[in-house]
Amino acid sequence: MPLLRDRRGLDRLTSEPLILLGLELGWNRDEAWLARNTLAVQEQRFRRTGIVTMATEDAVDVPPQYFYYYCVFCSGKPFVIDQAQPGHTFDSPRWVSTKAAFAWQALLPSVYTGWVLHSVHGTWSDESGAISTGVFEKTGASTHTHDINVAAVVLEAAAYRKLGRPLMYARASAVPPATPAAATK
Repeated sequence: MPLLRDRRGLDRLTSEPLILLGLELGWNRDEAWLARNTLAVQEQRFRRTGIVTMATEDAVDVPPQYFYYYCVFCSGKPFVIDQAQPGHTFDSPRWVSTKAAFAWQALLPSVYTGWVLHSVHGTWSDESGAISTGVFEKTGASTHTHDINVAAVVLEAAAYRKLGRPLMYARASAVPPATPAAATK
């Protein structure tokens, strides 16, 4: 599956910048292509391995970093975990991202995105009342990590679904750029 990468190395391709761009401003044709392929490789990993995959950056209450980049592609490698200091990749922790699940379902709804959203269902009603960052890939247990970024993206995804367009164009009189559906025609 073709993706873009930074030839300088130390690149981090996660869902985050693509989902925020889509939710907030909308994608142009090239951005929609990259977004569709970024989601598609995550689904492809699931079909190949049986591991639900929804990768992005998140706070995860796992020492020593507590904030990780779960990369679709990072520093020349697919599906690795990176830390704040680029180039130091790990195999864990691996989680299914709640915010990415909500955002991809809003932007490019499919059977897969719906299924992933269902797989993080337990994070919606954490005992604290907050939505956790996700569930661990291997166990399906909640990360029990909360941050405002997750709540903000989930709310943005809900607003996008309700409005049917990027948030920048929330007024009905505003003209949005091409939506993902329009970009595929």
